[in-house]
Amino acid sequence: PNGGRINMGRYGNTIEASSFAAQMIIKDFSYEPGCEASRLISLSGRYFGHTQGGGKIWLGDQEANTIVLWTDTLIQFSAESHSIAGNSIILSNATGARDTVPAEQTYTPFVQYVEGEVSGVWTADCPGTYILTGNVVIPSGAKLVIEPGVRVLVDRRQAGNGASFTVKGSLEAMGTIEAPIQFSLLPYQANPGGWAGLLIDLQSGTDHTRMRHCLVEYALHGITIKDSKTEMDSCIVQYSRDNGVYWDAKYEAVAGSLKNSKLIHNGGYGIKIAAVGRSSGSANASPQICQNLIANNQKGGISISAQ
Repeated sequence: PNGGRINMGRYGNTIEASSFAAQMIIKDFSYEPGCEASRLISLSGRYFGHTQGGGKIWLGDQEANTIVLWTDTLIQFSAESHSIAGNSIILSNATGARDTVPAEQTYTPFVQYVEGEVSGVWTADCPGTYILTGNVVIPSGAKLVIEPGVRVLVDRRQAGNGASFTVKGSLEAMGTIEAPIQFSLLPYQANPGGWAGLLIDLQSGTDHTRMRHCLVEYALHGITIKDSKTEMDSCIVQYSRDNGVYWDAKYEAVAGSLKNSKLIHNGGYGIKIAAVGRSSGSANASPQICQNLIANNQKGGISISAQ
């Protein structure tokens, strides 16, 4: 209204007033998780323009035609849920200024946020993606089944670098070649050591862990095992900041098996086996390890120690 001049003081709205170049910016974006076919997407920021005018929004290469709200600091529009993940959000206001949410930052809305104690079945159809906002524990005596194709992702912004997935009960994570199960970070947060990893510490004789065609990545230790009833087959553990798979026998016996798997690109050893005893009791670590590919780990392939 004032030609880009600050409207205050003696020279308000005149050419002598100081010029002010407003830069449009998207500060944040959000949408609610769930299984609905369409989603309301919110963009918050500044200098969007008080009305839409000739402003436009694109989701990928498709223009968004259902704009629900347009204010200077908040825009809301609806889109088909399946079209959100992996597509950039491009905003252009009435003056032609643009800003973009990059494609690598958009995520599927078919998600469920989880923390604390878990059990039951995590399904692949919907939500399909489970985002950890804190530590997750399968309690002793409880069981969690994870279906093929499920993604378990840690949100570092909410959970912090120390978030862990602890198994004290039973875990059945049986993926397939076509539909592996993924344990990782949100894609745009991926960094070795970004979460604690899987900790398997079963508490009763009836508890067990079975993992097949699972991908575990970007953890501190990919998988730490403190029991004798863990079976892993055809899994990939990669980009851990320290060890890939770690059998940790402190004052106890641990075993289990690791077969047909890949331990690659970890910052420590691909596999570490350590037994620590004491005067009042011994420790023993005797896992079965066969037909694995162990390569490109910074400290080496396999480390075995006892004291």
